[in-house]
Amino acid sequence: VSKRVPAAVFCLLTALRFHELTTQNPAEVWIALPEKARRPRLDYPRLRVARFSGEALTEGIETRRIEGVEVRVYSAAKTVADCFKYRNKIGLDVALEALREAWHGKRMTSDDIWHYAKVCRVANVMRPALSNVEYSLDVTDSLTGEARRYFNPAGRFASAGDIRAFPSAAEIEL
Repeated sequence: VSKRVPAAVFCLLTALRFHELTTQNPAEVWIALPEKARRPRLDYPRLRVARFSGEALTEGIETRRIEGVEVRVYSAAKTVADCFKYRNKIGLDVALEALREAWHGKRMTSDDIWHYAKVCRVANVMRPALSNVEYSLDVTDSLTGEARRYFNPAGRFASAGDIRAFPSAAEIEL
């Protein structure tokens, strides 16, 4: 792909596999191209083209030599930010898994991820997932009186929301 489409940068699921940050095995090769670039015509492998522009296209590119070919791929931190930007296409679970793997594998710093979150304009989307402060939270269901305590130790991202903590109003017989 790099030989036939030199402007391409491996991104999203392909970059996640490259950086070993996912259990996903994409059926297509994900590449980033400028918004107005022509779509490459390749019979194999199947391509999935993501359109990027400005700094979101140009920042975070790493060049690696694989089997004598120069390959361009986004850094781990840039890829994680991209996953949050494209969360509706790849799934929020994939983005959260990538964040968790990159952080625990020390593949990025908090400065790196914040920088790329701003470049990709997803800082507000990522902010809840990037809370790694210690907290204890007591929650009481106002309808049933049931109480829950949530605790997050310092250094662990509190990125998974508990949406099943209490029954929904539809499940409660009033």
